[in-house]
Amino acid sequence: MIIPNRVGRIASSGDQGKFVKVEEISGTPISYLICTATDRDFQFDGGDEWVEDYASLEKFFEEAQWVVAWEGDSPT
Repeated sequence: MIIPNRVGRIASSGDQGKFVKVEEISGTPISYLICTATDRDFQFDGGDEWVEDYASLEKFFEEAQWVVAWEGDSPT
């Protein structure tokens, strides 16, 4: 599950260990900015990508093969 506006840590793929945050950008439809970095404050070795809608966001995560541990999630 992708949780916008919450910080997570990438647990798989070539980006393993990096932090990620997906920010919602208001509009019709809502678009998303995907921010990554090596530190939780998103100051170092980072980048960002924009996607046009939630379906594109899901496809982005699928293609990146990201499994994310979102902060505040309890393990099941």
